[in-house]
Amino acid sequence: MDEGVATADQIVAALDEQLAKTPQFGKLALGRKLLTIQQIWHILNHQADHGGRFGEIGVSLGFLTENQVQQILVLQMESRPKIGELLVAAGVVSEPEMNALLERYRLRRMTDVLGPVPEAENDEWTENESHTRLTVAVAEAIEA
Repeated sequence: MDEGVATADQIVAALDEQLAKTPQFGKLALGRKLLTIQQIWHILNHQADHGGRFGEIGVSLGFLTENQVQQILVLQMESRPKIGELLVAAGVVSEPEMNALLERYRLRRMTDVLGPVPEAENDEWTENESHTRLTVAVAEAIEA
């Protein structure tokens, strides 16, 4: 949205679609044989009566461990469609445009973390040179 590529309504629609396509915690736990259908119903009934997060309730009822909840949450995050992919699929932005936006975002994030690359204020770099120099600076920082 900051880049002027998508409207607020388009982003909200993509977020709604992302939520709808994200596998439910209980289904993932069932598929991994960490919970039975009866345990899922027990958790859902408890959740309806008292509120709370599915995984936390599963732990409090002794059905899941904290480690199992973390594993399912990671799996859930990995299974979630990316907003950029959904915007491309909806025709809001082209794939090359999305890739360029993501690359600019990554460069900004790396600069925010590492600070400006040495001599960046004095040089006129192409975007490709900037990316190469930033990659080298990151590698040097990791090795140090």
